[in-house]
Amino acid sequence: MILYIKYMVSLRCRTMVKTELKELDLQYTAVDVGSIEMPKVINQKKLAELEESLVKSGFELLDQKNTILLDKLIKLIYDIVYSPNEMPEKDYQNYLSEKMGMDIKALTTLFTEVKCMTIKQFIHIYKMERVKEFLLYDEITIKEIVVKLNFKSVAMLTADFKKVTGLSLSFFRQLKKKRAILPAL
Repeated sequence: MILYIKYMVSLRCRTMVKTELKELDLQYTAVDVGSIEMPKVINQKKLAELEESLVKSGFELLDQKNTILLDKLIKLIYDIVYSPNEMPEKDYQNYLSEKMGMDIKALTTLFTEVKCMTIKQFIHIYKMERVKEFLLYDEITIKEIVVKLNFKSVAMLTADFKKVTGLSLSFFRQLKKKRAILPAL
């Protein structure tokens, strides 16, 4: 079970939420910015107690309808980036809006309140993770990565990758080779 929480933006916020969970004797598997992952569904009484506790700390638990929307949106973003086909060429926000059947402003507001980043930033993070996977597993060439993930050019991919990771594409690819020849500790 995943619960989404508004206004949970920092490490301190995560620590506060973990404290609230422990005080209510609720088990969790992960607490991330904007979300709590729980191993099982909790009953309505405990959920109400958690919601009340979170409100006192300045947070807001997302209602069931918005939780379902956010789950669907995140899954759709994941599917776009990890699709075996190329990413859609049209603007991602319009694409998401069409697929979700909702106004992009409402989706963006909800997403930003919970994840503390824009949908565009979130997609960019996923794309960079996908680039790393392609580089590590030597699945496709850099030119193919550009086409598959809808970058404008190899230069754009290279610059974005360097900006996010601090490493060049070729250096990152070499890390895999170096790791393979190192003896296990």
